Amino acid sequence: MTNSLGDRENLFNSIIASAMDAIITVDSSQRIVLFNASAEKMFCYSVTEVIGKPIDFLLPEKYRPTHHHHIDKYRKTHVTKRRMG
Repeated sequence: MTNSLGDRENLFNSIIASAMDAIITVDSSQRIVLFNASAEKMFCYSVTEVIGKPIDFLLPEKYRPTHHHHIDKYRKTHVTKRRMG
């Protein structure tokens, strides 16, 4: 059993790294802060190419306005968690 914060962090990082699904997280400014190996395969960008870039960098141009609308709506609802599709 992992007890220390470092052990738990290492376990979390290994789970994220080995996940079969693309996992991407963003900060409050919608900038990419986590991009796992499956996301690299799906989007054909390395983690170093995307960290710090806006999430809409990964979206086709025609979907960006709708995405921005959903982000604005999300911010107004004050919901603390929501899965983004």
